[in-house]
Amino acid sequence: MFYKGEFRKLPSDKNPALDIRHQNISPLILIRGDGECLYANQPEQKDELVKIYDEAADMLLYAWTGKYKTDVFQVTAEDLKIHYVWPLLEKTLN
Repeated sequence: MFYKGEFRKLPSDKNPALDIRHQNISPLILIRGDGECLYANQPEQKDELVKIYDEAADMLLYAWTGKYKTDVFQVTAEDLKIHYVWPLLEKTLN
C-alpha cells in the first residue's frame, strides 16, 4: 500500500452514533492490498467486507455521514469488536 497519510481513529468507547453495521447512509470502504476498492452501504454487504478484511494487508475505512459533513475513520480489527454488531451477537443481546 502506497498511501502514507492518516485518517481519524474511532473512539475506544462504544458510541451508538458510530454503529458501523447499521448506518446505511455511511459506507464501509475496503481498500485491498492490491489496490482493489470495495464499497458497501447495507448491513449484509458490510458483513461481506468485514469477512474478507485482512488487517495486515488491507485498509478499512468508515465514512460516517452526518447532516452537514462526512468524517472518514480508519477501522482496525479492534475497532470492529467495539463498533460493529454482528447479527448473531445482536440476537444474543436482544
